[in-house]
Amino acid sequence: HDEFFGKANPLRLETLAFYEKRLTLEMFGVPFVTGKPDRFYVSPEGPILNINFKTGRKASSEAALNLQLRTEVVLIADAFGYDGPIGAAIVEPLVTKTPEIVVYDKKSLRQARIEILDIVDATEWVEQRTAGSWCWHCPARAFCPEAKKLALSTPVKVNVDALPVGQDGADLLTRVKIAQRILDEIWKAYRDPAKEGKIPGWWVSEGDKMRVASAQKMAWLMKDEGFSDNDFYRCVTFKLGQLKEVSSEYWGEKGKTFDEHFDQAFSSGWKIKRKTGTLEPIPKNRLQDK
Repeated sequence: HDEFFGKANPLRLETLAFYEKRLTLEMFGVPFVTGKPDRFYVSPEGPILNINFKTGRKASSEAALNLQLRTEVVLIADAFGYDGPIGAAIVEPLVTKTPEIVVYDKKSLRQARIEILDIVDATEWVEQRTAGSWCWHCPARAFCPEAKKLALSTPVKVNVDALPVGQDGADLLTRVKIAQRILDEIWKAYRDPAKEGKIPGWWVSEGDKMRVASAQKMAWLMKDEGFSDNDFYRCVTFKLGQLKEVSSEYWGEKGKTFDEHFDQAFSSGWKIKRKTGTLEPIPKNRLQDK
């Protein structure tokens, strides 16, 4: 906010802040586009700032090219009858601490409006759907015929020496990345059918057991065993592998004797949980049992 409005002009009481406000662009009384910006600020002095929040670890397309952000800017401009400047930024704290702010002036706002309306018009009149980078965020990508075609049409065998470079290489990498995401979704979608025995030769295995330690209990148990403060701080995160290393040194034990001593001393400080099972072919020895 400070970068756009200026640090000398902090957020004022008269500046309007809108949170997830539904906006609709209408033409001749007919709704064409609707959207709900995460947050935007309207200054009485003119500028408007739109902020789109992302919580994922995958970087979004840059602000100047992001269609979601552009659509929100068009909606805001229409709602307030404002022709710029409008600043827009994607805030994704798990990706970057310095989000890029793109500014739409009167000319670029007009162009953005034309582009968004062209897209809306195409969805009404163009029957053939095309898969692309926009499929990344689509919740139906695992079941969409066009998305599956895009994912499965990528060659299985690749002549490494003949791989394209330049823009063709960049386009191929984009397709491969989208295909990976779509195939991951298809893989996840088959978990339930495999669990229900609907996929011959496949199952969801039992997850491996793991011990989850309670830091508070482990601290008291180490104290009961007479561990020094230095030993305690070496295990302050209570990763069991690290605690085993410290305990083995402290007791001077290894092998089966150590394992039994370790379990006896610390087993009350952890719980046994299972990891998520894996979708995989049923092992041959188990397949015979079935």
